[in-house]
Amino acid sequence: MARRLLFLSEDPEHVDEEIDKVEVEVTSLQFMPDGSTNPDYVHNHVFRTSVNDRSGDQISLTMGLPETLDFTCEIDENWVVDNMWAVVFVYDDTGVLQATRAKLIAEPEDGTQPGDGETTE
Repeated sequence: MARRLLFLSEDPEHVDEEIDKVEVEVTSLQFMPDGSTNPDYVHNHVFRTSVNDRSGDQISLTMGLPETLDFTCEIDENWVVDNMWAVVFVYDDTGVLQATRAKLIAEPEDGTQPGDGETTE
């Protein structure tokens, strides 16, 4: 599956980026503060896995210019792709410089890109 993210840099340095997959609206058991359990609790921002290495990948950014990251990742059959997001952290030795998220979009089975051939009025 191909995913595309767009974010802006405020610093034209070499930085690292880490991409994680999270899922929202996951219904699962939750232990409640009063000691009870709720089997139908809806969890959000559930970390699923990293797209790249946990130490990140080095990228180069130019201040004020958008950067598009294209990547392919596997989606576990138990995850709901419509509820999946990619979270990108851009960081250097001082810490996180910028973070953003983008909805994962399934690549069409015919190999076209999402939105190909669509028009807006």
